[in-house]
Amino acid sequence: MNPENLSLIKYLRSAYPGAEIEDYFKSLYQSVFGPDGAEMNEAGALKFLEDEKAGLSPRHEDPFIEPLGKRFSRVYLSKAVATNLSPRTFVRLHLLSTKAPKGDQNEFLSSLFDLEKAIPECGLPFGPEEFSAFFASYEKGGFGPLRHGDFYKRAYNPHYLLLSRPLAELIPYYIQIDENLLLKADVALYLKSLPYSISSQIFDNWLFVYPETKRPAAL
Repeated sequence: MNPENLSLIKYLRSAYPGAEIEDYFKSLYQSVFGPDGAEMNEAGALKFLEDEKAGLSPRHEDPFIEPLGKRFSRVYLSKAVATNLSPRTFVRLHLLSTKAPKGDQNEFLSSLFDLEKAIPECGLPFGPEEFSAFFASYEKGGFGPLRHGDFYKRAYNPHYLLLSRPLAELIPYYIQIDENLLLKADVALYLKSLPYSISSQIFDNWLFVYPETKRPAAL
């Protein structure tokens, strides 16, 4: 069994005890394939974000950034809207993440077989027979994207965007950049104060994330 898959499955079992089999399949799908590149454009993503804001609820304490393995993370809207992160910055990071390296079908299937192996070890809320039946139905449907189950939606009220994990880890820095832009402060000075490994990533993606703002001079 892949240790990263086992770690994610254990996390999901602990963080979402009410999750059902489709929620585990969905999370593993997202961990391999991330956001759908054909899902929406910027205008559609901004509208999605506004629609999602209307459904926010304090019933469940969301994390801010939730890694799903090594490639992708969920970034929760309930936490993002409490900061000065611009909605445009947020959705552009999401759209940029659609271009991030993804896994393949074999990796996804391997993660599902690891899920089956983890049933007894993790005390998952379904058994081998239910797994086999769900897998067969899912295979017949072509192994496409899934939705969270109804119970998961009621219990956890999930509202998030998927980002590549490297971009998600930069969110605190993008919040500070957006605060600087809002206050008309010197963004270049802020970038130069950061470790080069961080500032260089932001600089490289500047024209995609901030096309309306002149890119700071090379670091």
